[in-house]
Amino acid sequence: MDVCSHNPLVPGSSPGGPTRNKNTNLGVGIFLSIVLSMKIVIKEFELAESLIESMAMANNLEDYEQHWRDFLRNLDRGFNKLSDICSSFKIAKSTVDSIVVIRKNDPLIQYLMQARNCDEHTVRSITTRTQGFTRIQGGENGGTIIKGEIVGGEYPGSLEISGNLNIEFKIDYLRVIPVLNRNIKYEVPTTHLGKKITSEMPHVLAKLGLDFYKTKLVVLEAIINR
Repeated sequence: MDVCSHNPLVPGSSPGGPTRNKNTNLGVGIFLSIVLSMKIVIKEFELAESLIESMAMANNLEDYEQHWRDFLRNLDRGFNKLSDICSSFKIAKSTVDSIVVIRKNDPLIQYLMQARNCDEHTVRSITTRTQGFTRIQGGENGGTIIKGEIVGGEYPGSLEISGNLNIEFKIDYLRVIPVLNRNIKYEVPTTHLGKKITSEMPHVLAKLGLDFYKTKLVVLEAIINR
């Protein structure tokens, strides 16, 4: 888990020795309160990261989709708690305010927020199942399937063939779809921070979104500790 392999907010966690609060704008009591609160925020993002791992290991699309929905909730919960902590800390608040602007304007970060809202407050779907396929082509001189079964987008399993056959398959998978929230439609994101996104698969978008928030956490940790 690399959301914070060592947490510079926690005294004694720095590889170089105990962390000292160099921020003269904070009293010791306020500083310690922020430190403890940030641990709660980091926990939410760690849970979000574990859900990406769960998506990768899911044995079926139903579990995969549930992990995606849980991820969206944890990601948004992490930001909301972060915003609450920094609301009275002016230097950190400016960084949080910049995140708010990105949440409203960046196609990916905005989509993740609105997909969560759609899932939380409506009965509309936020994903769709795309059916897989199996394509069989005879090579030179052809070939024969002696034993085994091929069904739709399922893995071909144990096949016994003779001759020359090319078998291509793709399993069923989920992809994200445009979401509607308060009568506003949010399209599937194709860019993030100016870079092109080429996938519509939830776990890919989840990783990009989490990396964005993790980067902002590092910035805030540096601000609080300076």
